[in-house]
Amino acid sequence: MKLLSTILAASVVSAALIGCAGEPRHMSMSEPKVVIEPARRTVMTGESSRLVAHTMDVAGSSDVKWSVSPNVGKIQVDNKSGDSALFSADQPGTYVINARVQRPDGTWVTSPDLAITVNGRVSNEK
Repeated sequence: MKLLSTILAASVVSAALIGCAGEPRHMSMSEPKVVIEPARRTVMTGESSRLVAHTMDVAGSSDVKWSVSPNVGKIQVDNKSGDSALFSADQPGTYVINARVQRPDGTWVTSPDLAITVNGRVSNEK
């Protein structure tokens, strides 16, 4: 019975180390990522929202590159590393923004899509 208990205990420890996928678990950093923090997710036409890109576990990354779609939206980078920017648009709609950084090996790490809604101004003319 003691031998059976020892084998069972060893099996439990092995399963914990190997995990469900059958691959050894590693004590390593999490996956590299870029996350955008917007000041506001809804603005009026002509107003802006400050964007800050936070990089996590992206060692040796280069400056942040921004993109917005549709391209009538504007991103104005306001610091040297590019991790802080202002978004604005003169047309109402929903805009999708991404930030990305290039790692030393040439691969890119891109943020999840960030949607910002731009509402039109209401005219009081009669």
